[in-house]
Amino acid sequence: MKIHKTHQVILLMVFLTFQANAQEKGFDESVLSENGRQAYRTLLKTELFAIGPIYASAEVSVGERALDVLVGEKEAVPALRALVEKAMPEGGLYALLGLQKLEPDSFDKYLETFRKKPELAERGDDFDKIPGGEVKRMDGCSGFTEKRTAVADAIKGGEFDFWFYEEWVKIKQQQ
Repeated sequence: MKIHKTHQVILLMVFLTFQANAQEKGFDESVLSENGRQAYRTLLKTELFAIGPIYASAEVSVGERALDVLVGEKEAVPALRALVEKAMPEGGLYALLGLQKLEPDSFDKYLETFRKKPELAERGDDFDKIPGGEVKRMDGCSGFTEKRTAVADAIKGGEFDFWFYEEWVKIKQQQ
């Protein structure tokens, strides 16, 4: 069966239209399990970046638990890529950490995407202000803010690599 050039052009236009629509919509969280969707939504809105035990009770942060769930998903990499672009800065940092583990070859590309995101204005209330361009952090019992790009650089530099260690994974599973 011969396809005329006119038909080829029409088919190409239809294909490109579908492709453009798919790219505009971005990541479709319905490809995740129910737990994966909850983790994705948690990371979209989280406003605390904490890796490792926090508070006197040495608990694991909500964001870190969400990241643990999300990296176990079949579609984790596309979800993490979307979070770098769409999440609050703290959620984007968790996504960078996940990409560093799951897709290290693309880490620098998404780090650059994260760096180019516009800075948020000051947020929070009088008790819990986060200055513009900074993220809320916690290390042990200490809460503080830090430049979001400095934390991203720390991820690249390996400051949070213990998150990958089997011993830390076991500790978290016991909680």
